[in-house]
Amino acid sequence: MIFNDQSIIKIFIHDENIKIWRNFCRQRSKYTKSRRYYKKRISKK
Repeated sequence: MIFNDQSIIKIFIHDENIKIWRNFCRQRSKYTKSRRYYKKRISKK
């Protein structure tokens, strides 16, 4: 399989995007969990 520069760059960018996306998802899940927890605490009072 022969790679030219263009395809290598595309793959690299894709990989970076996946990392960024995963980080983003992780942040979002933390945020939603904390909000859920917060709502529960409010409703208990």
